[in-house]
Amino acid sequence: MRAMFVIVAAAVLTACAPSKHAAYMDAARKQAQDCASSAPPVVRKLTPDANVRMELRSACVPVERGVIEGFAYFVDHSIRRAEFAVSPADIPWVVKCSADSMTDQRYAQITKGNLSVTRTAKGDHVSVIGKRFPGSIAQVRIDDSPAVGFAEAAASEGAAFEIVSGLMAGGSAMTRYIEWPSKTYRDAHYSAAGFPQAYRYAESCIR
Repeated sequence: MRAMFVIVAAAVLTACAPSKHAAYMDAARKQAQDCASSAPPVVRKLTPDANVRMELRSACVPVERGVIEGFAYFVDHSIRRAEFAVSPADIPWVVKCSADSMTDQRYAQITKGNLSVTRTAKGDHVSVIGKRFPGSIAQVRIDDSPAVGFAEAAASEGAAFEIVSGLMAGGSAMTRYIEWPSKTYRDAHYSAAGFPQAYRYAESCIR
């Protein structure tokens, strides 16, 4: 009887004790609450009315959320990463501020899907991200304008200028490349809306 009582008691205690998952979730919630209640540092806001608060992401970081020229945006000030989108359902234009580890040259990469525009102090570089078939041409088309093609990893200076100018004024963008090793055409369509705001934000990365 005593042994049975001990077994039953142990079973009851085990059932009442919080699981490791529950304990982990409780700790995570407390960490998120502590982060949200902490005061954010003073940051240079993109718009005066933007809201800056601390949010738990990979760490507790200052995050700015607001609307600029009708577009919702988000900035993680800890890593200088921004997103601009027409709506939450839209794929955002993502801006990442960086610096070359060898030359310290600042640059900003603006991406939406597989379309990439890199801003540097010396000019813009445009590329289509993907495993391209060797020797094939990547293409970018803005609205109904003729497609701009390039066989190199990035478009030439003139082609990049044409693409960026189109994105600043256009309504839609299409990319195409031939995939390695299947030789399959890969097309993607994106809204250009929000690119001007992302492009202007990228200027702050290279100043």
